[in-house]
Amino acid sequence: MLVEGPVAVTNAVLLLLQPHIREPILSNRPQGPLELPSNETRTLILRDVGALNGEDQRRLLEWLGGTGSHTQVLSTTEHSLFARASGGLFDIALYYRLNVMLLHVGSMESPDLQCDDAERVHRRTDDPAPDSTLQGT
Repeated sequence: MLVEGPVAVTNAVLLLLQPHIREPILSNRPQGPLELPSNETRTLILRDVGALNGEDQRRLLEWLGGTGSHTQVLSTTEHSLFARASGGLFDIALYYRLNVMLLHVGSMESPDLQCDDAERVHRRTDDPAPDSTLQGT
C-alpha cells in the first residue's frame, strides 16, 4: 500500500492500520541508509519512500523480488510518486510494485481519502455503488 499526503496525515493512517499489520514489523525512517530485513519480517513500513536515492530504490526492488516477496509493504510519501516516476526521479518498476493500493490523503482539517481502487476498499455507506472518494470519520 502506498499512502500519499502530508506527513502528519500519513502517520495517522499508519496508526489506524496498526491492528491489521502483520508482525514482526520493521519500520524505516527517511534518515540514513535503507535497512532491508534478512529475516522473517512480515511487514516493512517505509516512511517517505519518495526520498530514497537511486541505489536504495534498486536494492528495494531487488529485495521485493526475492527475500521480501512475501512481506507486506506499507509506504508513505508527501510527494506524488507517479509524477516523480514519470519524471525519472523514481524507479517506475518500484512505483508499480509499491502501488498495489494507493491512498491519497488530505489534511487533518479535511480528512477525505481518495483511493485509486475504491471497489477493494471496505467502507461504511448506504450507497452500494463504488465511489472514488471516501469520507473520513
